[in-house]
Amino acid sequence: MRYLLSFIFIVTFAVCLLTSHASAVSTDEMRSQTDTDSLRQLEEAIEHAPKDGDLWVRLGYAYFSAGDLKQAEKAFRNGMRYVNSAALYNGMGLVFMYSKTHHKYNALQYFRRALGIDPTYIEAHPQTQLRISDLELAWQISEKKEIGKFSKGHLEVIPMPTRTYPRDRSIYVYYEIYNLKHNAFGQTRYRVVYTIRSQKKMTLGALVSQLVKTITRGEDEEIAIDFEQVGKGSSEAAYVALDLTACGLGRHTVSVEITDLESGEKAVKEASFVVAD
Repeated sequence: MRYLLSFIFIVTFAVCLLTSHASAVSTDEMRSQTDTDSLRQLEEAIEHAPKDGDLWVRLGYAYFSAGDLKQAEKAFRNGMRYVNSAALYNGMGLVFMYSKTHHKYNALQYFRRALGIDPTYIEAHPQTQLRISDLELAWQISEKKEIGKFSKGHLEVIPMPTRTYPRDRSIYVYYEIYNLKHNAFGQTRYRVVYTIRSQKKMTLGALVSQLVKTITRGEDEEIAIDFEQVGKGSSEAAYVALDLTACGLGRHTVSVEITDLESGEKAVKEASFVVAD
């Protein structure tokens, strides 16, 4: 049996949109060719044809495959000066998705740009579906104006590498949502369900959300908090603090389920943690 507490409130959201200038493009072959092109061959080819945009894009994918995201981005940006293709913008999207120095929200704009040029470009399609980032279990999350080592936008997210929490502490869960759909009024609407499950049969007791200070008690091994959210951005960052005081000792799983009320799409992510004395 699940215990559901429904309510609506506005949570912190973050949106980063990238305005990019398109040049004009086209090429499907480069994706298969990239596997056989060596970096050295491509670099030598570009020395002889520095204005060949397709070569720059192929070089970008070659660097990406080699794990050099900085050089991959540089190559793709050079390619933008001469071509405009789905492969080019998909490549830039991949760089932003995997980069630790760029915000992942910006990647969505490149994937959409790729699909705008070629709606059949399969590689970019999964990047436009509703997605949730991996859940980051933290020791503390707070709003900070200064940018520091653990900054995520305007939030400071202090990680909890051991994922082991004392019973008298809250568990902080940070996550990001991508590709929410807008309605006719320019708003996004989605439902969020937070669930904590014990990995052994026992009473969880009370699950307390700091956001609403409401207690739910039960004798089953699963408790959930359900609410609806209204926003403006297609991508949002959110976090929740859940009080573990009344949870039993041992291993648990926390999950976040997002349902886009405009598109009907669903996405779920979960993570395990331990409650100890």
